[in-house]
Amino acid sequence: MSTADINAVANDYRNSVSTKYVGVAAFTVLVWDHLITFSDEVEYIWKGGKGLAVYLFLVVRALFL
Repeated sequence: MSTADINAVANDYRNSVSTKYVGVAAFTVLVWDHLITFSDEVEYIWKGGKGLAVYLFLVVRALFL
């Protein structure tokens, strides 16, 4: 196995680890956003009137959850 092959394997490993860290960070931000806005969601979406904004919110929430 040549040095170039070893370097390629090492770079692939580093990239896969970096990708996993970015995925965990993105998921953490998503969960944090859901937690800090849950009370507003209950007040404005579930207890409020049913209009276009409510349905748009539900579609967006379903796509990103």
